[in-house]
Amino acid sequence: AALAWALSLTPPVTMGGYRQFAPVWLVDAHRQVIWQFALDRFAERPLTGWGLGVISSVAGAGNNIPELVGAEFIPSHTHNWIIHILSEAGLVGALPLIAVVLAVPVLLARRWGRDGDPALLVGLCLWVTYWAANLFNFSLWNTWWQGSLIVLIALIVPKSRRPQS
Repeated sequence: AALAWALSLTPPVTMGGYRQFAPVWLVDAHRQVIWQFALDRFAERPLTGWGLGVISSVAGAGNNIPELVGAEFIPSHTHNWIIHILSEAGLVGALPLIAVVLAVPVLLARRWGRDGDPALLVGLCLWVTYWAANLFNFSLWNTWWQGSLIVLIALIVPKSRRPQS
C-alpha cells in the first residue's frame, strides 16, 4: 500500500521518451530512463538477450537523454541486476540466476533455523545485502564486487558449526 501510494505521487514527466514511473526521491530520473530503455531491449530479444556484457553498446545506448544533460540511456550498466541480466541473457540466462539468488538464502535460513549458528545468519545477511544493493547500484559483471561476495561467503559460511550428534 505504501509503495502504491508513493508511486501515485509521480508527476507526469517524460524523459528520453519514457514516462517517469516513480517519484525522483524514490528512484532518480536517470535510473528510471536506464531501466526502461534496457527493458525495451529485453522486449526485443526476450529469450536470449543481446549477449553478455554488451547492453551498453546496443544501438541508442550511448545517446544522450535530451532532458538530462550529459546522461546516456545506458552509461556503462543498467544499475539493476535483474534488468541487466534480462536484457543481456534473456529469460534463458535470467531464470537460472534468479533461482540461485533466491535458493541460497532459503537454504541458509533453513540451516540457521535448524542449527542456530550465527555464521549462517551472517552469510544470509551478506547474501541478501549484496543482491539488494545490486538492484540500484553496481554492475552485475563488476568482478571485484562479485569477488568480495564470494570471498566473504567463503570465509563465513564454512565456519558454521556442525550440530553435535
